Amino acid sequence: MKELDLNTIGCKSVKTLFNPDKEVFIKEYENKGVPCLIKEHPLNWRLFDKPLKEVSYAIGYEGYEKYLERPSPYLGDDEGKWLEAYLMNPDKELTYLANINVYGNVLQEEYSIPEYFRDASIQPKEWQWLFWGPPSCGTPVHVDVDHSSAWNVCIYGCKLWFVFYKDEYYNILQQPKDILFMPEDVPHGCVNLTNVLSVTHNYKRSYGHVFYQKGKHMISSMRNKFRKNPKKGIKTNIHDAGSREGGNNER
Repeated sequence: MKELDLNTIGCKSVKTLFNPDKEVFIKEYENKGVPCLIKEHPLNWRLFDKPLKEVSYAIGYEGYEKYLERPSPYLGDDEGKWLEAYLMNPDKELTYLANINVYGNVLQEEYSIPEYFRDASIQPKEWQWLFWGPPSCGTPVHVDVDHSSAWNVCIYGCKLWFVFYKDEYYNILQQPKDILFMPEDVPHGCVNLTNVLSVTHNYKRSYGHVFYQKGKHMISSMRNKFRKNPKKGIKTNIHDAGSREGGNNER
């Protein structure tokens, strides 16, 4: 199969980094909220070699690997087939295992959090997922839960991401062992070009990081409302929208 160059079909891709230094990644990408794809970072995960039969059993969907034994409409040297996947919406008629929480699962013994994100202060157990499905499955465009950032690693397969960043549209072609970084509040979605198994965690670098960036506008708005009608007070409603992959998180 010929590897697709997104530029050949007129797609604009985010920056690809090759095993960057952790401090450089945090300073230039995470702190600035810039999405990127990280390649060639050592991930010595046993999960890459784990039999799929054992994966399906571990997550409670025994036999799912057999369901995936169907021809992919997007494999081959014809770039037009890739372009077809690029244009289509994720197929809702297929069985897609999304948002399978893996916290405490035996599979977590088979992988570890990449070095770039390991010391993040907020990594709730509810924000640790597995995604597994056939070609044309995916996640609609969304932003991730509670202003969190996310990392996503493909265990096997190839995934195409759609990213809306600073009023521009980007694509990301993610392959096995690639680490996708998706900053907080950046709209994104994805579609599987092949059978894909991936792991994603959402996180926040520190307890005050998001509150300072996102909360100062909210506080200003609340103060203005209170000043207009101080007798009413302020009623807040904190709503957890759930997850999406990359984090519903698809990432």
